[in-house]
Amino acid sequence: MRPLLFVFLVSPVFGQNILTHSNFPHPNLFNALDALFPGGLTASEAAMVDYLDVANQNISDLTGLEYFKGLQYLIVRQNAIAELPHLSIFPNLIGLHCNDNQITQLPGLETLTQLRNLNCSKNPITALPDLSAFYLTHLNTSQCPISELPWLGDIETLEDIRISYMKLTQLPDLSALSALRYLDVYGNKLSQLVLSDQAENLANLFLADNFFTELPDVTNYPYLANFHFYNNLITEFPVFTINHLNLESVYGGGNLFDVDDCPAIQDALAIPGVIIQYLQQGTYKTYVQEYPLWNTNETIQYWIDAISTQPYRYQLNCP
Repeated sequence: MRPLLFVFLVSPVFGQNILTHSNFPHPNLFNALDALFPGGLTASEAAMVDYLDVANQNISDLTGLEYFKGLQYLIVRQNAIAELPHLSIFPNLIGLHCNDNQITQLPGLETLTQLRNLNCSKNPITALPDLSAFYLTHLNTSQCPISELPWLGDIETLEDIRISYMKLTQLPDLSALSALRYLDVYGNKLSQLVLSDQAENLANLFLADNFFTELPDVTNYPYLANFHFYNNLITEFPVFTINHLNLESVYGGGNLFDVDDCPAIQDALAIPGVIIQYLQQGTYKTYVQEYPLWNTNETIQYWIDAISTQPYRYQLNCP
Protein backbone atom coordinates (compact mmCIF):
# COMPACT_ATOMS: atom_id res chain seq x y z
CA MET A 1 0.00 0.00 0.00
CA ARG A 2 1.41 3.33 -0.99
CA PRO A 3 1.94 5.91 1.80
CA LEU A 4 -0.44 8.86 1.79
CA LEU A 5 1.09 12.21 0.86
CA PHE A 6 -0.32 15.32 2.56
CA VAL A 7 0.34 18.69 0.99
CA PHE A 8 -0.11 21.85 3.13
CA LEU A 9 -0.55 25.12 1.33
CA VAL A 10 0.89 27.86 3.52
CA SER A 11 0.18 31.51 2.97
CA PRO A 12 3.43 33.34 2.21
CA VAL A 13 2.79 35.79 5.07
CA PHE A 14 1.71 33.18 7.63
CA GLY A 15 4.26 33.22 10.42
CA GLN A 16 6.37 35.83 8.69
CA ASN A 17 7.46 39.07 10.34
CA ILE A 18 5.43 41.96 8.91
CA LEU A 19 7.53 44.65 10.61
CA THR A 20 9.49 45.61 7.53
CA HIS A 21 10.27 48.91 5.90
CA SER A 22 8.27 47.90 2.85
CA ASN A 23 5.12 47.41 4.95
CA PHE A 24 5.74 50.49 7.12
CA PRO A 25 7.60 52.92 4.84
CA HIS A 26 7.66 55.86 7.25
CA PRO A 27 10.85 55.39 9.27
CA ASN A 28 9.47 56.90 12.46
CA LEU A 29 6.42 54.65 12.45
CA PHE A 30 8.61 51.65 11.75
CA ASN A 31 10.99 52.58 14.58
CA ALA A 32 8.11 53.13 17.02
CA LEU A 33 6.61 49.72 16.21
CA ASP A 34 10.00 48.03 16.28
CA ALA A 35 10.51 49.38 19.81
CA LEU A 36 7.07 48.14 20.88
CA PHE A 37 7.50 44.71 19.27
CA PRO A 38 11.25 44.03 19.29
CA GLY A 39 10.76 40.36 18.44
CA GLY A 40 8.82 41.15 15.30
CA LEU A 41 5.15 40.58 14.59
CA THR A 42 3.18 38.31 12.31
CA ALA A 43 0.02 39.41 10.53
CA SER A 44 -2.15 37.28 12.81
CA GLU A 45 -0.42 38.68 15.90
CA ALA A 46 -0.87 42.26 14.66
CA ALA A 47 -4.57 41.62 14.12
CA MET A 48 -4.89 40.67 17.80
CA VAL A 49 -3.20 43.80 19.18
CA ASP A 50 -5.88 45.85 20.94
CA TYR A 51 -3.85 48.86 22.15
CA LEU A 52 -1.37 50.88 20.13
CA ASP A 53 0.34 54.08 21.25
CA VAL A 54 2.71 55.80 18.80
CA ALA A 55 2.24 59.34 20.11
CA ASN A 56 4.82 62.09 19.70
CA GLN A 57 7.05 60.27 17.20
CA ASN A 58 7.02 62.84 14.37
CA ILE A 59 5.11 60.42 12.16
CA SER A 60 3.50 61.76 8.99
CA ASP A 61 2.47 58.54 7.22
CA LEU A 62 0.46 55.71 8.82
CA THR A 63 0.77 53.26 5.93
CA GLY A 64 0.79 49.74 7.32
CA LEU A 65 -1.48 50.45 10.24
CA GLU A 66 -4.18 48.39 8.52
CA TYR A 67 -2.46 45.26 9.86
CA PHE A 68 -3.75 46.22 13.33
CA LYS A 69 -7.39 45.65 12.47
CA GLY A 70 -8.34 44.45 15.97
CA LEU A 71 -7.41 47.69 17.73
CA GLN A 72 -9.63 48.96 20.51
CA TYR A 73 -7.44 51.94 21.42
CA LEU A 74 -5.41 53.89 18.89
CA ILE A 75 -3.22 56.76 20.07
CA VAL A 76 -1.44 58.77 17.37
CA ARG A 77 -1.50 62.21 18.99
CA GLN A 78 1.23 64.82 18.66
CA ASN A 79 2.60 63.78 15.31
CA ALA A 80 2.63 65.35 11.82
CA ILE A 81 -0.21 63.28 10.37
CA ALA A 82 -2.33 64.85 7.64
CA GLU A 83 -4.38 61.78 6.72
CA LEU A 84 -5.77 58.86 8.69
CA PRO A 85 -6.51 55.47 7.13
CA HIS A 86 -10.20 54.77 6.61
CA LEU A 87 -11.36 54.11 10.15
CA SER A 88 -13.73 51.34 9.11
CA ILE A 89 -10.72 48.98 9.15
CA PHE A 90 -10.76 49.32 12.96
CA PRO A 91 -14.34 48.25 13.75
CA ASN A 92 -13.57 47.54 17.42
CA LEU A 93 -12.21 50.99 18.28
CA ILE A 94 -13.28 52.26 21.69
CA GLY A 95 -10.77 55.09 22.02
CA LEU A 96 -9.28 57.26 19.26
CA HIS A 97 -6.74 59.93 20.18
CA CYS A 98 -5.48 61.74 17.09
CA ASN A 99 -5.16 65.22 18.54
CA ASP A 100 -2.32 67.64 17.77
CA ASN A 101 -1.84 66.73 14.14
CA GLN A 102 -2.67 68.21 10.71
CA ILE A 103 -5.74 66.09 10.02
CA THR A 104 -8.58 67.65 8.03
CA GLN A 105 -11.11 64.80 8.19
CA LEU A 106 -11.85 61.52 9.96
CA PRO A 107 -12.84 59.14 7.15
CA GLY A 108 -15.13 56.32 8.28
CA LEU A 109 -15.70 57.79 11.75
CA GLU A 110 -19.43 57.16 11.38
CA THR A 111 -18.76 53.39 11.23
CA LEU A 112 -17.14 53.19 14.69
CA THR A 113 -20.27 52.32 16.61
CA GLN A 114 -18.32 51.08 19.65
CA LEU A 115 -16.40 54.34 20.06
CA ARG A 116 -16.55 55.81 23.56
CA ASN A 117 -13.66 58.29 23.63
CA LEU A 118 -12.79 60.66 20.79
CA ASN A 119 -10.05 63.27 20.99
CA CYS A 120 -9.37 64.98 17.67
CA SER A 121 -8.54 68.39 19.13
CA LYS A 122 -5.98 70.77 17.63
CA ASN A 123 -6.53 69.69 14.05
CA PRO A 124 -7.85 71.67 11.03
CA ILE A 125 -11.06 69.60 11.00
CA THR A 126 -14.05 71.70 9.92
CA ALA A 127 -16.90 69.21 10.42
CA LEU A 128 -17.84 65.93 12.07
CA PRO A 129 -20.52 63.46 11.00
CA ASP A 130 -23.67 62.95 13.02
CA LEU A 131 -22.64 60.95 16.11
CA SER A 132 -26.02 61.01 17.83
CA ALA A 133 -26.35 57.20 17.66
CA PHE A 134 -23.02 56.71 19.43
CA TYR A 135 -22.49 56.03 23.14
CA LEU A 136 -19.62 58.46 23.58
CA THR A 137 -18.54 59.30 27.11
CA HIS A 138 -15.65 61.65 26.23
CA LEU A 139 -15.46 64.13 23.35
CA ASN A 140 -12.67 66.63 22.72
CA THR A 141 -12.77 68.76 19.57
CA SER A 142 -11.12 71.86 21.07
CA GLN A 143 -9.26 74.17 18.69
CA CYS A 144 -10.83 72.62 15.61
CA PRO A 145 -12.50 75.20 13.29
CA ILE A 146 -15.90 73.51 13.60
CA SER A 147 -18.91 75.84 13.61
CA GLU A 148 -21.67 73.49 14.74
CA LEU A 149 -22.32 70.26 16.64
CA PRO A 150 -26.10 69.96 16.25
CA TRP A 151 -26.23 66.35 17.52
CA LEU A 152 -24.31 67.01 20.75
CA GLY A 153 -27.37 67.07 22.99
CA ASP A 154 -28.53 63.67 21.77
CA ILE A 155 -25.61 61.68 23.22
CA GLU A 156 -26.94 61.10 26.72
CA THR A 157 -23.89 59.06 27.77
CA LEU A 158 -21.51 62.03 27.52
CA GLU A 159 -19.58 62.72 30.73
CA ASP A 160 -16.74 64.90 29.48
CA ILE A 161 -17.11 67.53 26.71
CA ARG A 162 -14.22 69.79 25.67
CA ILE A 163 -15.12 72.11 22.80
CA SER A 164 -13.10 75.23 23.54
CA TYR A 165 -11.73 77.78 21.05
CA MET A 166 -13.75 76.60 18.09
CA LYS A 167 -16.15 78.61 15.90
CA LEU A 168 -19.34 77.83 17.77
CA THR A 169 -22.06 80.47 17.96
CA GLN A 170 -24.71 78.20 19.44
CA LEU A 171 -25.12 74.86 21.15
CA PRO A 172 -28.10 72.51 21.10
CA ASP A 173 -30.10 71.87 24.24
CA LEU A 174 -27.92 69.78 26.59
CA SER A 175 -30.62 69.13 29.17
CA ALA A 176 -30.61 65.38 28.42
CA LEU A 177 -26.96 65.01 29.45
CA SER A 178 -27.48 64.08 33.09
CA ALA A 179 -24.17 62.15 33.27
CA LEU A 180 -22.11 65.27 32.52
CA ARG A 181 -19.12 65.83 34.79
CA TYR A 182 -16.92 68.19 32.74
CA LEU A 183 -17.89 70.89 30.25
CA ASP A 184 -15.44 73.31 28.63
CA VAL A 185 -16.73 75.79 26.04
CA TYR A 186 -14.03 78.44 26.51
CA GLY A 187 -13.36 80.92 23.74
CA ASN A 188 -16.36 80.59 21.45
CA LYS A 189 -19.15 83.09 20.69
CA LEU A 190 -21.91 81.44 22.66
CA SER A 191 -24.73 83.37 24.28
CA GLN A 192 -27.02 80.60 25.57
CA LEU A 193 -26.49 77.34 27.43
CA VAL A 194 -29.14 74.86 28.54
CA LEU A 195 -27.87 72.18 30.92
CA SER A 196 -29.58 69.36 32.74
CA ASP A 197 -30.66 70.21 36.28
CA GLN A 198 -30.11 66.51 37.02
CA ALA A 199 -26.35 66.55 36.29
CA GLU A 200 -25.56 66.50 39.97
CA ASN A 201 -22.04 65.13 39.37
CA LEU A 202 -21.01 68.12 37.28
CA ALA A 203 -17.66 69.18 38.77
CA ASN A 204 -15.97 71.40 36.18
CA LEU A 205 -17.81 74.08 34.21
CA PHE A 206 -15.73 76.40 32.03
CA LEU A 207 -17.70 79.10 30.18
CA ALA A 208 -15.14 81.92 29.91
CA ASP A 209 -14.63 84.16 26.87
CA ASN A 210 -18.10 83.96 25.39
CA PHE A 211 -21.21 86.15 25.23
CA PHE A 212 -23.28 84.60 28.02
CA THR A 213 -25.64 86.96 29.83
CA GLU A 214 -26.78 84.48 32.48
CA LEU A 215 -25.47 81.38 34.18
CA PRO A 216 -26.95 77.98 35.03
CA ASP A 217 -28.35 77.62 38.54
CA VAL A 218 -25.38 76.23 40.47
CA THR A 219 -27.58 74.93 43.27
CA ASN A 220 -28.30 72.02 40.92
CA TYR A 221 -24.62 71.03 41.01
CA PRO A 222 -23.57 70.30 44.61
CA TYR A 223 -20.26 68.70 43.55
CA LEU A 224 -19.11 71.67 41.49
CA ALA A 225 -15.37 72.24 41.99
CA ASN A 226 -14.28 74.74 39.33
CA PHE A 227 -16.55 77.31 37.73
CA HIS A 228 -14.92 79.78 35.34
CA PHE A 229 -17.12 82.31 33.54
CA TYR A 230 -14.90 85.37 33.17
CA ASN A 231 -15.11 87.70 30.16
CA ASN A 232 -18.80 87.41 29.40
CA LEU A 233 -21.80 89.74 29.78
CA ILE A 234 -23.17 88.37 33.04
CA THR A 235 -24.93 90.74 35.43
CA GLU A 236 -25.75 88.43 38.38
CA PHE A 237 -23.11 86.58 40.38
CA PRO A 238 -24.08 82.92 40.99
CA VAL A 239 -25.37 81.93 44.42
CA PHE A 240 -23.23 79.35 46.22
CA THR A 241 -24.05 77.75 49.54
CA ILE A 242 -22.19 75.88 52.25
CA ASN A 243 -23.36 72.70 50.52
CA HIS A 244 -20.77 73.31 47.79
CA LEU A 245 -18.13 71.49 49.82
CA ASN A 246 -15.98 70.62 46.79
CA LEU A 247 -15.74 74.16 45.45
CA GLU A 248 -12.16 75.16 44.61
CA SER A 249 -12.21 78.10 42.19
CA VAL A 250 -14.69 80.66 40.88
CA TYR A 251 -13.33 83.04 38.24
CA GLY A 252 -15.81 85.76 37.34
CA GLY A 253 -13.80 88.80 36.26
CA GLY A 254 -14.57 90.75 33.12
CA ASN A 255 -18.35 90.71 33.50
CA LEU A 256 -20.87 93.36 34.57
CA PHE A 257 -21.18 92.76 38.32
CA ASP A 258 -21.71 95.67 40.72
CA VAL A 259 -22.21 96.25 44.45
CA ASP A 260 -25.59 94.52 44.33
CA ASP A 261 -23.69 91.29 43.73
CA CYS A 262 -21.53 91.66 46.83
CA PRO A 263 -23.74 89.50 49.10
CA ALA A 264 -23.47 86.54 46.68
CA ILE A 265 -19.73 87.13 46.31
CA GLN A 266 -19.29 87.24 50.09
CA ASP A 267 -21.21 83.98 50.45
CA ALA A 268 -18.80 82.36 48.00
CA LEU A 269 -15.79 83.83 49.81
CA ALA A 270 -17.05 82.31 53.05
CA ILE A 271 -16.62 78.77 51.71
CA PRO A 272 -13.30 77.43 53.08
CA GLY A 273 -10.45 77.03 50.61
CA VAL A 274 -12.17 78.62 47.63
CA ILE A 275 -10.34 81.01 45.27
CA ILE A 276 -12.69 83.76 44.07
CA GLN A 277 -11.64 86.18 41.33
CA TYR A 278 -14.04 89.03 40.69
CA LEU A 279 -12.33 92.39 41.30
CA GLN A 280 -11.84 93.53 37.69
CA GLN A 281 -15.20 93.99 35.99
CA GLY A 282 -16.43 95.53 32.75
CA THR A 283 -16.17 94.25 29.21
CA TYR A 284 -15.61 95.88 25.85
CA LYS A 285 -17.98 93.34 24.28
CA THR A 286 -20.83 95.73 24.98
CA TYR A 287 -19.14 98.26 22.70
CA VAL A 288 -17.47 96.10 20.06
CA GLN A 289 -19.73 93.62 18.28
CA GLU A 290 -16.94 91.69 16.62
CA TYR A 291 -13.63 91.09 18.30
CA PRO A 292 -10.65 88.82 17.58
CA LEU A 293 -10.31 85.55 19.48
CA TRP A 294 -6.70 86.19 20.40
CA ASN A 295 -4.71 83.50 22.14
CA THR A 296 -3.68 85.24 25.36
CA ASN A 297 -0.65 83.03 25.88
CA GLU A 298 1.04 85.04 23.13
CA THR A 299 2.72 87.89 25.00
CA ILE A 300 2.28 90.67 22.41
CA GLN A 301 -1.34 89.81 21.77
CA TYR A 302 -1.98 89.62 25.50
CA TRP A 303 -0.80 93.18 26.04
CA ILE A 304 -2.67 94.49 22.99
CA ASP A 305 -5.79 92.90 24.44
CA ALA A 306 -5.15 94.29 27.92
CA ILE A 307 -4.37 97.85 26.79
CA SER A 308 -7.20 98.11 24.26
CA THR A 309 -9.83 96.90 26.72
CA GLN A 310 -8.65 98.82 29.76
CA PRO A 311 -11.01 101.80 29.22
CA TYR A 312 -13.98 99.46 29.70
CA ARG A 313 -12.76 97.96 32.99
CA TYR A 314 -13.57 98.92 36.56
CA GLN A 315 -12.78 97.61 40.03
CA LEU A 316 -15.44 96.02 42.18
CA ASN A 317 -14.55 95.98 45.87
CA CYS A 318 -16.95 94.16 48.14
CA PRO A 319 -16.49 95.05 51.82
